[in-house]
Amino acid sequence: MDDNYRHQIRSAWPFVSNELFGSVCEVARRVPRSCRPSIPDSRCFQQHREDIINVSVDQFLSSDDRYDTILLHILSGEGAPKDVVLEVLNSAYSRCLKVVVLEHSPHSDLPDLEFIREFIEGQGELCRYFNWGRNLLWSFTTMAPFHIPQLNDDYYQRHIDNVAPVKHPSWVDENTFVYAHTSESNLTFDLPNGTIWWVIGGGLAYENMCEGNHNILFDSIFRQAVYCAKIYGVPTWKTDKLYCFDDLVVRPDFPQWRVATVNGVKPDSIRHLDLRELMCKGCTVYTSTVERPYWKHLAFDNNIIESLAPRNTPKLVFAEKNH
Repeated sequence: MDDNYRHQIRSAWPFVSNELFGSVCEVARRVPRSCRPSIPDSRCFQQHREDIINVSVDQFLSSDDRYDTILLHILSGEGAPKDVVLEVLNSAYSRCLKVVVLEHSPHSDLPDLEFIREFIEGQGELCRYFNWGRNLLWSFTTMAPFHIPQLNDDYYQRHIDNVAPVKHPSWVDENTFVYAHTSESNLTFDLPNGTIWWVIGGGLAYENMCEGNHNILFDSIFRQAVYCAKIYGVPTWKTDKLYCFDDLVVRPDFPQWRVATVNGVKPDSIRHLDLRELMCKGCTVYTSTVERPYWKHLAFDNNIIESLAPRNTPKLVFAEKNH
């Protein structure tokens, strides 16, 4: 193996490895994959991580096995026709939680790869994209409207056990520690037009989203975002890979705490995001009962729906009145 080629292989792995979650199936043109005839022992990324399952395109398309991550390793760049790559992409999308696509950067002698971006957008997914000269990489999850392209093993381990801060029998489920009830009264005002960022919390957004808005639901608790994704129809076999809610029991209403009911409006996006990290302008932000220090950076440029004064009664404060 010449030094230049060895460097190119090494340089791709850090990008690829940072995008992998759980079990991984790597789809390549040849198995064992060898980009060059002079390197017959190349095992693709198995050489870096032995538990990666390496299969050919034909083997992949002839099965229906499911994985957490499916990695497409330079299919188009090694001669796979566009229709075959799209067939693999469609199959992968239905059989995993995350798809990672590695390709050569297009040159005059390589095919245009715009169709990959078009496929991702056509599925309604958000993606991470990297271009380091030699290679391109797209990374996206397959759970729209739940968008978590940053999902990898480390991210999952750091966040899955973060739960509601207080165990209370009336508003946090005692088995799964997610907010199962809301303390806020329903909204009594018309929502502004445009984009609305809703803290998921106990689910007040479930019954107050409007079709005319661009609705984005988010929460700092990863498990809460997964629960929301399950409510809005992400396949159970996918959400169960992240967290199984079989033990969740939403009990009857308690005084001052109630179960929010879904009104049929589907969110445009569900995300795992801390309110303190949210950066937006010209939007409306529902802050639930989160204290002002967590969202004061948003108050000048966005309308705020907050439930602190009086507590649990949502009110709308327009941006021009927030300073």
